Amino acid sequence: MIHGLTPPLGILVYVVSGIMRVPAGAVFRAVLPLLGVLLVALAVLSLGAAAWPSLAPGLRALF
Repeated sequence: MIHGLTPPLGILVYVVSGIMRVPAGAVFRAVLPLLGVLLVALAVLSLGAAAWPSLAPGLRALF
């Protein structure tokens, strides 16, 4: 989803821009809050996946 929203490709933005007949720049600005949330979620998932074994040492024996 992040790849489809960010320039230079941003194909989803260009598709919406063409369908709604709105300039692509306006759509990019409108998508920024969603993009911010997606990037924060990616960071949380990435950091959480790297840190969970140290947070739950008892589960290490199961894997």
